[in-house]
Amino acid sequence: MNFQQLLTDLTQHMTHKEIADACGLASHGHVYDILTGRQKSVRYEVGVQIIDVHRKKMQLAKRRKVPAILRK
Repeated sequence: MNFQQLLTDLTQHMTHKEIADACGLASHGHVYDILTGRQKSVRYEVGVQIIDVHRKKMQLAKRRKVPAILRK
């Protein structure tokens, strides 16, 4: 899984601190370390949280782009 890309997408909608809190990371510095490649791997539990937060945020962002009149 490419966590760098997932976090890059999330940084368009959230701060590093918000991402860290939502994903169970100890600090926003861990988000930065993953983004820059200094931290190569993440624990399974954290990875699942990153994927879940990314999925929810991207679905929300996608819905916001569609005009309300066109939503079902």
